[in-house]
Amino acid sequence: MRFLVAPDKFKGSLAAREVAEHIAAGIRDDAPDAQIDILPVADGGEGTAEVIRNVRGGEWMTCAAQDALGRPIEARYVWLRDSAIAVIEMSAAAGIWRITPPDRDVMRANTFGVGQMLRAAVECGAREIIIGLGGSATNDGGLGMARALGFRFFANDQELTNGSADLMRLTRIVPSPESPPSRRE
Repeated sequence: MRFLVAPDKFKGSLAAREVAEHIAAGIRDDAPDAQIDILPVADGGEGTAEVIRNVRGGEWMTCAAQDALGRPIEARYVWLRDSAIAVIEMSAAAGIWRITPPDRDVMRANTFGVGQMLRAAVECGAREIIIGLGGSATNDGGLGMARALGFRFFANDQELTNGSADLMRLTRIVPSPESPPSRRE
C-alpha cells in the first residue's frame, strides 16, 4: 500500500515536516510494509519558506527589520541562489506570533518590516520575490511596506507613519527620490 502524507503545520506546536513524520510513524505502526511519501505543505503563513527551502534547496538569509509594532528584530527569508529568488513570509516580520496578546494593536501595527525584508532581498540580488501573506498582525493595506520601499503617504500636508489608523485619512501618495527603481529584465 502507498501513502502520500502532505500536512501543513500544527500552528504553535509542530512544523509541517514534524507533523508528516509523526503521521508516517503512525502508518508504519499499522502497515510496516507501506510505501510512504512525505511532502509537507504550507498555506502562505509560517512555514511556507521552510517548505520551499526543503524542496528547492535554498538557504536562510537574515536581515534587520522591525516587527509590526516597530521594535527591532532579525528576520529571515529563503534565498534560492541558482534562480535569484527570495521567498519571504510576511509573518517573519509582521507576524502575530511576535506580538504578545496584551500588546496586539491592529490600528498601530504595520508592515514596515516586510518592506525592509523586500529591500534586503533586492540588495541581495533577487530577480523574483515570492511573499507568503499568512499569519500577519496587521491590516494596514501594505502602507508600512510601501513606506519602507520609499513611498510617502499624506493626509493633506501631514505625513502619515502609523498603521491602519492612518488609512482613513489618506489623501495623497508620493514616491520619494530614494524609492528603488522598478527593474524589468
